[in-house]
Amino acid sequence: MRSALERARGLVRKSDHDFAIARLGLRHQEVLDMVCFHLQQGLEKLLKAVLECHEIEYPPTHSLVALLDLAQPVVPPLGAFRGVLPEYMPYAVRARYDEGLYPSVQEAETALEQAEQFRTTVRDLLPPEVTVAEG
Repeated sequence: MRSALERARGLVRKSDHDFAIARLGLRHQEVLDMVCFHLQQGLEKLLKAVLECHEIEYPPTHSLVALLDLAQPVVPPLGAFRGVLPEYMPYAVRARYDEGLYPSVQEAETALEQAEQFRTTVRDLLPPEVTVAEG
């Protein structure tokens, strides 16, 4: 059975993949709904990695707010993102099906910028053995 740190490392790796896809889509200014979907997914995986590192059980959810509620007591700096994370909620599942939910380039750029700030903060707070890139 994998340890909590191994599970966290896997979540961080998958989050890195979500961010890479989001950056690629935005660079081409295409599939902006999927750019935001992958940003939401990347943020979700980072929050779950924090919870894994602290061995906190979490429900199967896409709610960034619910995950933040579990993580913030043990990692208070994450509270700085409480006002930003709810903005990603429509992209958790709705973006995959709702044709009316399509962000502009500016919205996607802002979403990426804010998500990158969160990513940097979380990676700085995680143990180094969790964030090390594998070859």
